[in-house]
Amino acid sequence: MTMARHLARHALLVLVLLAPSLGRRRVPSHDEAPRRQLGEETREEYEDLIHQRRRLEYEAPRGPDDHLVSSLPKFSSSYSDHWAGLLTVDQEHQGRLFYWLFEPKEESARANAPLVIWLNGGPGCSSMDGLFIENGPFRIDPEGKIKKHDYGWNQKAYVVYVDQPVGTGLSYIHDDAYRGDDAAIAKDFYVFLQELLTLHEGLQGRDIYFSGESHAGHYIPYMIDYIITRQAGDRDDHDLNVVGAAIGNGWTDPYHQYAVTDYAWSRGIIGVQQIPTLNVLEDSCQASLRAQRYSSPACFDLMDKIVDASNPGRSAEPVLYYDTRVYESSASFPPDKQRVETYLNNGDVRSALHVSSTPQAFVECANKPYNKLKYHDGLGVTDELVRVLDAGVRVLFYSGIHDMICNYMGTEKLLHQLEWQHDSEWRKADRHVWMGDAGKPWGYVKSANNLQFLIVLDAGHMVPMDQPKPSLDMINRFIEGRSFQDKHQEAYVPTTKDLPHRDGEEEPGPPAAPLLPSGSVIAFNSSALVHFTEVPGAESYLVTSIPDLLEVPVEAPPARVRHLRHGIPYSFRVRAVAGGQMSEPSVATSPVVPGCAFEEGAPEDDPEEDNYVSYCCGRGVCGRAEESG
Repeated sequence: MTMARHLARHALLVLVLLAPSLGRRRVPSHDEAPRRQLGEETREEYEDLIHQRRRLEYEAPRGPDDHLVSSLPKFSSSYSDHWAGLLTVDQEHQGRLFYWLFEPKEESARANAPLVIWLNGGPGCSSMDGLFIENGPFRIDPEGKIKKHDYGWNQKAYVVYVDQPVGTGLSYIHDDAYRGDDAAIAKDFYVFLQELLTLHEGLQGRDIYFSGESHAGHYIPYMIDYIITRQAGDRDDHDLNVVGAAIGNGWTDPYHQYAVTDYAWSRGIIGVQQIPTLNVLEDSCQASLRAQRYSSPACFDLMDKIVDASNPGRSAEPVLYYDTRVYESSASFPPDKQRVETYLNNGDVRSALHVSSTPQAFVECANKPYNKLKYHDGLGVTDELVRVLDAGVRVLFYSGIHDMICNYMGTEKLLHQLEWQHDSEWRKADRHVWMGDAGKPWGYVKSANNLQFLIVLDAGHMVPMDQPKPSLDMINRFIEGRSFQDKHQEAYVPTTKDLPHRDGEEEPGPPAAPLLPSGSVIAFNSSALVHFTEVPGAESYLVTSIPDLLEVPVEAPPARVRHLRHGIPYSFRVRAVAGGQMSEPSVATSPVVPGCAFEEGAPEDDPEEDNYVSYCCGRGVCGRAEESG
């Protein structure tokens, strides 16, 4: 071994020891673990040595055989063809994305099989999580050997796992030219897809499905929207026939997803007495997002305070926000990630995967791309999602029911608020049961037109890891266009016909509609307080917003309607419920506008509700709020 190779190998080992452990979607105050310390000059010398030595080794592939993985270290079995390597997306800075492509296991499916793209999140987390821990064809056993995985998603599809953005996993870029915005990331990925289809001509003309989880819920809508726009003008490029996207526990609309209060309460982690404080904190978070401050401590505190409350104490193991069935540090998640890091830092493995030119050590989640993007954590992509849906792309959101950080309640909320061409049909759609083995459900689904939302039972943040067999059924049904609606789920509301009454006694009619007096609505930053008169004999009430059709059931007035959009005029109707019957809706209130113009010198996010009324909502400051008396 030459001295240069000895130093380079030693440098790679040092970099592995320095690598931080990050989560799939990071909550800064919990996941910012300190690095092991080494003198900065020494560390930079090692990085520069590897950078200079390996920069010259990259060779562009002349054909797909140059990327064929003919043998894989520590894997003794045979497997269908797969290819791996680096494709250039930035000539100036030598930016290259790593991919690993697998052909379908079922030979009969190969002629018409679609291409499924898998992306992990972070940002900055490698898609090798997906390959080795979730839905790929391989697993790494405790001895570091490669074993086949029976539930890999490449049964009937070509599946490609991509490390992106540049600097993630085995992808790299020189000159610290890491990407700091969505447009640059989408452009790189567009170039990557063009290069992939040029190299692998057999993929041209196939249907393309995006899939991924967590922060990929941000990447995917933006990338597809970019592709649709770009393809409308660049007719010399390969056609990218994107027909669908499957987004697991996706981070798509932070405005409605930062707050995990309702989810934590449903799990018993917090109680009703803690909810008001967290609701005020959510108002503060949403105010920051409306002001385009996308890295707000108030937003991060919505998770931090709940995690801290789950098991107080400096050395205590808190609830794992990736899976609320578990109490341990998020630094240990996902299990087996150290096996992946060890394997992909083996020199023989890198040679087999044609990535000897990658200068950095492989870490599950990399700091440098993350640090360029973390200030955009609160930036949503709902506008892009709407354009994708309106273009007819089929979109499946799926959520593991035990995940808190990107929980199903937040996803359901964002989909309910979404304004797209079939939104009315979506809001009225019934739910169905997705059935599994032995007559037991695998989950529950809601579908309307080209949008589906699937809740997966017995799964956390990484659904394919927790539920490999159901997740394979899920992706196969999705790409084949088969329904998840195995059984209809009744939205059962009893009527007076179901209630016992004496012979000859007339069935009672519905209750009267409630009255809403003048001054009945007070608007706040992102909510409204609706007052109404009680109806004799009424057992409960249902308040509905116009627009958005947000429904809030209460036993007595007033009703607080949350998650209203800033600057939008809202009216409200109220219906009374008694004896299983519902009244006609009340007359709609006059409109009010959440998101008030604050008086000069007033605190923007005052935690006291009385001050909100005084500063924000007195006598019509909120728009056309009615005056009382």
